[in-house]
Amino acid sequence: MDDKCQPILCFLETVAFKDCICQGISIGGDRNIITCIAGGITQAYDRDSPSWIIKETKARLLQEFLGILDRFEERTLRTSACGSV
Repeated sequence: MDDKCQPILCFLETVAFKDCICQGISIGGDRNIITCIAGGITQAYDRDSPSWIIKETKARLLQEFLGILDRFEERTLRTSACGSV
């Protein structure tokens, strides 16, 4: 299967963030890229990533990337598809 399709399939075939990550790891191919993309799609879709994953990820980022992430979250999480968070 094409590596570009696998992250999308992980997202479509699972119902929870953790399940999507597990599916990405077990699917084969370039697992780290597939899982990263699948997790990103899932988080963008339902915004329900476990808080411990977010906390751990932010702890590993360089300060300059945290600033970029903060600005991105301010712009994108301010409103949802329904008009408010």
